[in-house]
Amino acid sequence: MQVDERSLPLTRAQLDIWLAQDLAPDRVRAATAWQLAVIVKIDGYVDYEVLGWALHRVVGECEPIRASFFEEGGHVLQKPVDYADVEVAFHDVSDSADPLQEVHDLVSELQCTPLPMSGPLFRFALIQARPDQFFLIGCFHHLVLDGSGIAIFGHRLGSVYSAVMTGAAIPPPVFGSLTDLIEYESAYESSAEYLADRDYWVRTLPPDNDQQSQPVSDPAPESETDLPSPPLPLDAAVLRRVDALAQATGLPPSSLITAACALLVRAWDTESSDVVLDFPVTRRVSPQSRTVPGMVAGVVPLVVSPTATMTVSEFCVHVDNRIREALEHQRFPVHTLERARYSQGAPSRVSVNFLPSTFTLDLGGSVGTASVLSAGAVNGLGLFFASDGAQLSLSVAGSGHRLAQCDPAALTHALERVLVGMTANPSRPLLSVEVLDREQTSRLSELGNRAALSQRPARETITEAFARQVRCAPDAVAVGCGDRALTYQELDVASDRLAQFLVGVGAGPGRCVGLVFDRCVEAVVAILGVLKTGAAYVPVDPAHPDERVRFMLADAAPVALVSGARWMERVDGFGVPVVDVADPPVAETPAAVLPAPSPDDIAYVIYTSGTTGTPKGVAIAHHNVTQLVGTLELGLDAGEQVWSQWHSYSFDISGWEIFNALLCGARLAIVPQEAARSAQELRELVRGEQINVLGLTPSAAAALSPDGLDGVALLVGGEPCPADVVERWAPGRVMLNQYGPTETTMWVTVSEPLTAGRGAPPIGRALPGAALFVLDAWLRPMPVGAIGELYVAGPHVGVGYVGRAGLTAARFVACPFAAGQRMYRTGDLVRWGADGQLRYVGRADEQVKIRGYRVELGEVQAALAQCDGVGQAAVVVREDRPGDKRLVGYVTGDVDSATVRAELAERLPVYMVPAAVVVVDGLPLTVNGKLDKRALPAPEYVDGGRYRAPGTLVEEVLAGIYGQILGLDRVGVDDSFFDLGGDSILAMRLIAAINTSLDTDLSVRTLFDAPTIAQLAPHLAIGTGSRKPLIAQPRPNRVPLSYAQQRLWFLNRFEGGAATYNMP
Repeated sequence: MQVDERSLPLTRAQLDIWLAQDLAPDRVRAATAWQLAVIVKIDGYVDYEVLGWALHRVVGECEPIRASFFEEGGHVLQKPVDYADVEVAFHDVSDSADPLQEVHDLVSELQCTPLPMSGPLFRFALIQARPDQFFLIGCFHHLVLDGSGIAIFGHRLGSVYSAVMTGAAIPPPVFGSLTDLIEYESAYESSAEYLADRDYWVRTLPPDNDQQSQPVSDPAPESETDLPSPPLPLDAAVLRRVDALAQATGLPPSSLITAACALLVRAWDTESSDVVLDFPVTRRVSPQSRTVPGMVAGVVPLVVSPTATMTVSEFCVHVDNRIREALEHQRFPVHTLERARYSQGAPSRVSVNFLPSTFTLDLGGSVGTASVLSAGAVNGLGLFFASDGAQLSLSVAGSGHRLAQCDPAALTHALERVLVGMTANPSRPLLSVEVLDREQTSRLSELGNRAALSQRPARETITEAFARQVRCAPDAVAVGCGDRALTYQELDVASDRLAQFLVGVGAGPGRCVGLVFDRCVEAVVAILGVLKTGAAYVPVDPAHPDERVRFMLADAAPVALVSGARWMERVDGFGVPVVDVADPPVAETPAAVLPAPSPDDIAYVIYTSGTTGTPKGVAIAHHNVTQLVGTLELGLDAGEQVWSQWHSYSFDISGWEIFNALLCGARLAIVPQEAARSAQELRELVRGEQINVLGLTPSAAAALSPDGLDGVALLVGGEPCPADVVERWAPGRVMLNQYGPTETTMWVTVSEPLTAGRGAPPIGRALPGAALFVLDAWLRPMPVGAIGELYVAGPHVGVGYVGRAGLTAARFVACPFAAGQRMYRTGDLVRWGADGQLRYVGRADEQVKIRGYRVELGEVQAALAQCDGVGQAAVVVREDRPGDKRLVGYVTGDVDSATVRAELAERLPVYMVPAAVVVVDGLPLTVNGKLDKRALPAPEYVDGGRYRAPGTLVEEVLAGIYGQILGLDRVGVDDSFFDLGGDSILAMRLIAAINTSLDTDLSVRTLFDAPTIAQLAPHLAIGTGSRKPLIAQPRPNRVPLSYAQQRLWFLNRFEGGAATYNMP
């Protein structure tokens, strides 16, 4: 299509739709999603010929509806087309067994058939259902018409048709033109009102994109079309209550329903204190805008801020005020601010759309009732409310929000439940308005094992449980390491002697004793010996730096340090008495049995890293441990189990290994320090010791080959487990993923046996002594599938932090579900999966965001691990330059960093591709077996300081085009177009320039997938374009105007030479 004097630019609303459709992965489906359908039910006779003539007449009068759209020189333009005829398809279904179903099927077919951008962007059909009943169907692309425009068009059609049928004169048309539409927007953009509106939205928009990349957990299956679901009527009794509250408060019912929708959304999405809804607006605020049947409408964010203590009445007033403010400033294109603030555009939200009531048309004496069936594409989830008299119905469309997991009927019932709660007592606080029904609450109670709240703590101590095993099998081997092994009887006697000796140096209930050991048999003797005194053991890893050791000893104030000859030099100089477990005085001490400690006595104090950098000592009692051991089902009798003891004693998981073995009659095989650091030695030790219960961190498991270890059950935990570890280890064995903070005694969940091919594994179900709650900021349960913070209650919950009463009170809070009990706030974000298992999402206090997007590092790591040649993989966020956070990947294997990044770029969104991939010999681990992020080397970014010069002629040409479009002197081949300031509009101009200069045929979508020159160059196929290459020509006497100049000249001509665009 050629550019001429009738060609016009698009309005912002039109350009948004064009870009959304053009950039969609499925353009055909996107095209039909933006097609609006209206159905007019006509009771009475319809003259088909007259109706066709009237439609042709009205279409001819309505210039905006006749617009066609095309690209030229990187710009999108529209131009009206004059049609010699307007086709009206006719279908007679009066003989059908179910005429209304036939009508419905024809409407769906009409709406789901794409309209061409070259026009016409409308389609009509007349369906006869009975001799005296007809249905007129209209389908319009949203580019040319909005909901208000449909009503303007429909009323004009009715007046023209009626005039012809009655022989009256046809009223003169009152439609505005496409030029009026452009002028209307341009005048606003140069007004003081525009600036005031902009200031309002700058203040109102949330400061950060808290909902941008939250995954839709267990997403609802996509429907075959984007049409809304069939309307479901809201309960009439509920609507009467809403009307009564509306009269009492003086607020419109729509504001009350919007407030209920906000509470419903908040129940599923609590990432921010604000709830942001998409709120469709007409933008027709002036009289002249109400005569233009074009595309004027838009969407603005409705930002509301509910608090737990706010009353229902106060919140409804707050929502109504925000609606009024949004309507007052509705003309401003808020999406332009969101693009700048949120980098990749607005997040997927819930849209609350009150469709216009059905309107009636007089069609020559026959009454037509018109209803709009769709309202355009939905980015997240659309809630469409349509009224028919006193009846209000709800339809749902979209699958891009967590609420989409609920079917329309469930959503309708949930909204009714919230409305009932709101209207029952408007003075009640929002916290008391129930969103979940009894069935959901009961399901969450079952999933979270709330029964544990009524479970009495175990009354057996660790030492009593061990003594029971000694009596059962005194001669069975209890523990071994290399050539040294002790039976249960020998271990009991040795620990009794040490206990007696420690009592002599002050050990006892309420005291603690430090242990400084690597993995060895003597350490297990020392642990039992300290426990038998009633004191708590405090493990100190010999590898810890002196500063940390001094802090721990000063904080815990142990009466003595127990160690061995190998570590004597390490424990000197700390001012604490040292006991060598192998000293003759210890061996000569009588092995008398001491009185058993109380189940409430502290068993151990484990020091973990604090968020402020100061370690904190976590105190765990005997009953916390004894109620946990023996709860794991491995399919092996206790006497057949051989547990590895791989973890450092400063990691509480070591207690899980030790006590699950010794308190249940199994054998404990200790992994020496040397074997723990070598995958090959560890593999040989597992086979040689016939270990059949192997506990490792996922990082350690990733470094160990499962070959030859058939029948070995693998227990992983301590950090998120990547999918690739499950792929390698799960086949042919029992593999379990475990989760638990130190503060809640080792583990609180364990997964079902894992299977390969299911992605990142869940962290599982609650163990018997743990009650789990996934809560929002108001401490209310989150529905299945929604993300919340995990709280743990029940006998698993530890005592607290040693000497840190304030911190203990902050993290061990009162449990609202059981009077007098506490629950521990983990700080971990989780969600319940559809299978009843918990999924770990991330840390609440360490959100990883890149370019405004929340990034799940596990997803990036999984993709990295799948790249060809990669052995192990890890992904971290580094800030090597202040304020410049970047994803960095680390891999082992014979691979090339650039090749790996290129492969990732084909699998992941741009913002998830690491800025650098570093190849290392092996991933460093901490003493606890977790990934040691501090030991990872800083990357040398491929841009060598943000610039890498073009290396080929094509890259050089692309760099020049990038610079021209972005207004930059120099662009490196690794610089992202969008990081340099590019947006959707500039992207169109860039692609047009590339296609013209290099005679290729790239799409804008390609640039979003490959935004750097290095990534984009391989996508070029030179010489495949439809345009002829540019050839230098003599400079003409008359130079054509630029796009911006052409638009301003055009507007100035229609304003009669006004000085609007003069600049002083």
